[in-house]
Amino acid sequence: MSSTLAEPEAPMRPLVSVRDARVRVEPGQISTTDVSIHNPSGIVETYDIAILGPAAAWVNVDPMSVSLFPGDEQDATLTFQPPMTSRIVAGDYAIGVKVTSQVRPESTATAETLVTVPPFYRFRILQAQSAFTV
Repeated sequence: MSSTLAEPEAPMRPLVSVRDARVRVEPGQISTTDVSIHNPSGIVETYDIAILGPAAAWVNVDPMSVSLFPGDEQDATLTFQPPMTSRIVAGDYAIGVKVTSQVRPESTATAETLVTVPPFYRFRILQAQSAFTV
């Protein structure tokens, strides 16, 4: 009689997709899109959601983690809010959304979106008054 041990199930990566492949947001304004997370595994999973890339400082995700039964899916909202400062360079920013299992940390997936930040112009005119006396 021989006994064999079952091989452990390989972790299944979560399925992640961002609704909009491209988002445009004006400096100082807010734009949003959704990211969808699907649990393809056979166990209940809690996934942490992190933002990657140079624009991560002005991108928020809500909620920051989701718990899903096998086969379930849930959306999280990405909020883009670049500040209106000269430190934010106009152009395209690749934003990564990394989803990592708390149960099996090696089980991760990433989706991307491209955020376009147009230039902004702010002018201030200073007018000095002069007084002459004769």
